[in-house]
Amino acid sequence: MQSDDNLFVPGDIIAVNPGTDNGIPSGDKWWLLQVNKAHSLTKNRPGCHGFGFWLDEKETEDDSIPGRHFALLSTPVKVYYGSIIKDDNTPLVIPVEELNSGWLGGHVMYAFTDKYCLRLDEMSNAFQSYLTGLNEETSEDSESDDEHEQQTDVHEVELTAMQHRRRVVRNAEGQILTSYRDLSNPRSTRKRQWRVQNLGQEETESQAERNSPEFEHSETH
Repeated sequence: MQSDDNLFVPGDIIAVNPGTDNGIPSGDKWWLLQVNKAHSLTKNRPGCHGFGFWLDEKETEDDSIPGRHFALLSTPVKVYYGSIIKDDNTPLVIPVEELNSGWLGGHVMYAFTDKYCLRLDEMSNAFQSYLTGLNEETSEDSESDDEHEQQTDVHEVELTAMQHRRRVVRNAEGQILTSYRDLSNPRSTRKRQWRVQNLGQEETESQAERNSPEFEHSETH
């Protein structure tokens, strides 16, 4: 539920893009995360984190509540804001009227109708199409202007209890970016590399000077 100050608040359930596992697309169209920390309106960049608990789909023998059933897991995790599925640039928060909660086997359970799950599939497909369009535009801009610094949205989910899902990201010059700081400020990467190259050059020059006959002669006096 979006408030005047937050995009979503504790208790909200949001849909997340599963991304890839070692470069292989996930078989799921979406994952669900119940939020446990308010997320400020100002934290709307891809590298910002959202926090909460995963909802894990379960097969149940209880036919009294139709639809798909999800158990709330107890391990806290964090996700990148860029991986949260959005509708018109707004995070997709499950409406309260779609929540059917209960208790089963020591877990909080949520049930969602098949109709609403199909709606989530449609929203996920639309979000993936939007991301594909962004990537294509970025590629075209990079080809038309070699001086352009490529900015790529990285959509990945960082888990505590599950395997990390990461991609190797390179900028337009082929340099590997290791953090969102490098992604948003590629000049810092070049500065660090320049400093490393300078240090290597200074060390080489210093070694050459020490090996010089003039250097050895000066030491004897």
